[in-house]
Amino acid sequence: MIGVYDIRDVLKSIESARVQAKLRKEDLARGVGRTKGWYTQVMAILNQPNPKRQVRLSVEALLKMAEVLNVTPGSLLPGPDPAKNPSPIDLDDYIRSIVREEINKK
Repeated sequence: MIGVYDIRDVLKSIESARVQAKLRKEDLARGVGRTKGWYTQVMAILNQPNPKRQVRLSVEALLKMAEVLNVTPGSLLPGPDPAKNPSPIDLDDYIRSIVREEINKK
């Protein structure tokens, strides 16, 4: 299903991009308008085999993280599963379309 991802895969991508960018956790969190504590809590789900709580990242937070990390938003999302979606999609275009829809709702 397009737009639905295992949050742990997304968080792994974010953490990998943060390390590669040589950013501190607090710098990334601050860039998104959050605290290091928030970032640590969100990332804690990576250490839980069966997370008891849900973690959601808004499209806005994902876009801000991509901007702070100097990467495209689509690079923070796992690629589509060819078995489920044989036609390739441009994740960045997809994210932009979602943002446009949200803006148009307002």
